[in-house]
Order: sequence, then structure tokens, then C-alpha cells
Amino acid sequence: MIEYPDTWHAFDYPLFSSTPTVVQNGQTTHCELREETAGMIINTATQKPFTFADACIGRNPHVAYSATSTHATEESVKSLLKMVFKLN
Repeated sequence: MIEYPDTWHAFDYPLFSSTPTVVQNGQTTHCELREETAGMIINTATQKPFTFADACIGRNPHVAYSATSTHATEESVKSLLKMVFKLN
């Protein structure tokens, strides 16, 4: 895993500004979830069906486009695929 400095959520989405902006929604970055039968998603902390009202939901993430991080990620993926599939 590579972490790029000063890189926010959706860093590879060029329609976002390069200035970090807070978006009004939730994200599951702090949740530990598992899937039960018939597609039921369970919050493992509560052992109850997951909802976006759960305490583990991160609120109002920052988003910003980063051309530098996007390019670095694309190059890393290309290198990995070349190595894995023995491409030139």
C-alpha cells in the first residue's frame, strides 16, 4: 500500500478542484462489516444490520483532485501489471 502526502478522497477524479473541500456524506472507513446470508451487511461492533446512522461512519470527508498522485498511482499500477503478467 502506498500513501501519498496531501492526497484526499477522490484524488483521481479530475472534476474535483485541487483545493480540499468537505462533502456532506458518510463513509465506512471506520466500520468493520461482514456479509451474512441473502446480502445482509452486519456491523460487527453491534452485531446488527449496518446503517449509515451507525457510530462507525466517518462524516464529511475531504475530497480534492491531485494530478501528481493520480499519475503516480497510474504508473504504479502499470508497473505492477507488467511484473505480474511478465509484460514488456
